[in-house]
Amino acid sequence: MFRIDRKPSRRMRRGGFLSCVRDCDGSGNCCGTCRYFHGKGGDCQRRSGDCRQTGDAALLRQKYAESLRDLIRLHEFPNGVPADTSFVEGDDFSGNQFAVCDIDQDGTEELLISYQDASMAGMVLYVFQYDAGTDAFTTELAEFPSVRFYSNGYVAADSSHNQGKGGKFWPYTIYRYDQDTDVYERVAYIDAGRKKCFPTDSRRKPM
Repeated sequence: MFRIDRKPSRRMRRGGFLSCVRDCDGSGNCCGTCRYFHGKGGDCQRRSGDCRQTGDAALLRQKYAESLRDLIRLHEFPNGVPADTSFVEGDDFSGNQFAVCDIDQDGTEELLISYQDASMAGMVLYVFQYDAGTDAFTTELAEFPSVRFYSNGYVAADSSHNQGKGGKFWPYTIYRYDQDTDVYERVAYIDAGRKKCFPTDSRRKPM
């Protein structure tokens, strides 16, 4: 699961995908706007908006489509990492999610893959960007697929397991998009501790 927290907040449908299209007026001016697409067997319907794709955008979509086909058929992610096929039945991709969207707002669409049809260790969310100059994919983010994206460039990623001392509080990692490196940099890890149950920390210092 991943969520893009913009106005309004929306959650992806299981087995479908979210795509950012560009609403263009007669002058060709475009502004990035998120719209839902959803369908089965490739029969997807656009809810609203009009899209005039440039050659670069069309190439990106082509490369992203090819990489998704390879993931489904060959069980390999765009960065060459093999996918966990513990619970995969043939080429059934319905237990996973993907999106094509300018998630980091750098002007170029990224490919988001939330791979959940696997063991806990094999579940992963990737943010990829295709580089036409090198004909390769850059991994901007790799995390457990419980992630929230925010319009200010920050990402909150829940830990896969809660082994902390905060009781019901679930630890998470904060990332911030770096325009210079074009990746999400880890900036903080958030956890908690219940002083009543754990009066000292791991170094035996008072909480």
